[in-house]
Amino acid sequence: MAITICRPCVRIKGIEIYGSHGFYPAERKIRQKFIYDVNISLKQIPFSNLTISDTVNYENVFKIIGEVMAQPMVLIEQVAHVVGQKLLDEFDVADAVTIQIYKRPQVGQFLESVSYECTLTASQNHNM
Repeated sequence: MAITICRPCVRIKGIEIYGSHGFYPAERKIRQKFIYDVNISLKQIPFSNLTISDTVNYENVFKIIGEVMAQPMVLIEQVAHVVGQKLLDEFDVADAVTIQIYKRPQVGQFLESVSYECTLTASQNHNM
C-alpha cells in the first residue's frame, strides 16, 4: 500500500531581495528591499521513494524570483502575479502558489511595511 501525504505544502518564508518596483518614479530608480513569503501547494505525492522532482527545488524558486525582480514594474501586485505564474509553469507538481510580498514604502515613513498577497492555482489561466 502506497502512503501519500494529503495537501502537502512547501513554505519558504522571509526571502529578502532587492528590486526597483514602485508607483513613484523615484521607487523605480533606487533599489529597495522586498521580502517574500511563498507557499507552494503540491498535488498528492507518494511519500515513499520521494525525489526532488516530486517536490519543489528551492534554488529554482530563488532563481525565478531573482529574474522577475530584475525587471522594474510599477506595482507589487503585478510582480506577485508574474512570480506566481512562473512558479506554476516551473513546477508541474504545484497545485497552487501563494505569494506575499512586503516592502517598506517610500511614502508614509511611519509605516512598517505594506504587502500584497495572491494565490494562483494550476487550473486558472495564468496569461496576463
